[in-house]
Amino acid sequence: MYTHCLPGFFWDETRGQCFCAPKACPAGFHFDGNKCACQCDPEVCPEGFYWEESWCQCRFMPLDCGPNFYFDDWRHQCICLPVGERLAGQYWDEVHCSWISQPGQCECGQFWNGSECVCEEVPCPVGYYFDNTLAVCGCRCLKSPCPTGYAWDDSACQCAHAPQDCPVHYEYDHSRGECVCAAKWTTCSPVNGVPTFFDWDTCDCRCDGSAQCNANQYFDFEDCQCKCRPIFQNGYWEEHPNAILNTDTCEWECAPQACLLDGEYWDTEQCACRCLDKQCPENFYWEPAVCECLCDGDAVQATCDATDTFDENCCCCRPCIEVPCGNNEFFNPITCMCQCFPPCCDDGFVADGCGCIPA
Repeated sequence: MYTHCLPGFFWDETRGQCFCAPKACPAGFHFDGNKCACQCDPEVCPEGFYWEESWCQCRFMPLDCGPNFYFDDWRHQCICLPVGERLAGQYWDEVHCSWISQPGQCECGQFWNGSECVCEEVPCPVGYYFDNTLAVCGCRCLKSPCPTGYAWDDSACQCAHAPQDCPVHYEYDHSRGECVCAAKWTTCSPVNGVPTFFDWDTCDCRCDGSAQCNANQYFDFEDCQCKCRPIFQNGYWEEHPNAILNTDTCEWECAPQACLLDGEYWDTEQCACRCLDKQCPENFYWEPAVCECLCDGDAVQATCDATDTFDENCCCCRPCIEVPCGNNEFFNPITCMCQCFPPCCDDGFVADGCGCIPA
């Protein structure tokens, strides 16, 4: 009885069980008979490194970089991460990882007071006030209370009809005259077992990305789950119709099938049915595609004498045996066939086979 074997194993018909097929492993790897696969040799890592089995190499230990910095695993160093809003007259200081005012280089409408850029205040018309924040440094409209159904329009500096429809998870704030994220939506529930948090920027729940994915996977923040990386779907087994994707390991695996032809067996290495070679009779050859012996007819016929005939049943040459022929026929020993005598036809008729037909 045939039994399905795991990838890397083969079925031994004689002993009636699956056996692991040992393989030669590249340098730095050893063959694990229990897993039937090559595994990397662990190394003792120097100080400041740790052994990462999924990468088969020593990796830098992450550093505590401090505020406004993050550890770059590829460059093995702390990288400054720009945060906050740049104000007019400021530049980004990589050393201190912060925005710093630039002496003597202030924006239009500002001046350097000896330590920083400040706004140069100007008179504003009625209904406006001077905003001395560096991002503005100009006159802004004074907001006024609006009646029900209206909202304040900064661009027109007056009350205007309030919008009735707001996006999903938003509601209209009459005091601010705009749609704001509604606090009632801030309670989030886990998705696919992954915790979520409320993102005020998008006004929606988002996955926190705490799920642990293996080396062949990435975390999909849309679906809150680990998914297989596309690069691992272009392997050897994908070329075979019997391959299936193991979504747990994100690797293509061979799915054993029942062989239909007699004399076939399941080859796990090739992920396909293969024929057991047989010894064929003289003038026959073994054809694994159809799993049977076939006659090498062209080669055999080329060896037949002129007076011999080719016999497909035995795939051999046989002496020509004369057989009785019909009327107006004679036996041709060269072709080993009956042939017609050339007919003599009357006027108005032409020869057709062994007889005559009207012209």
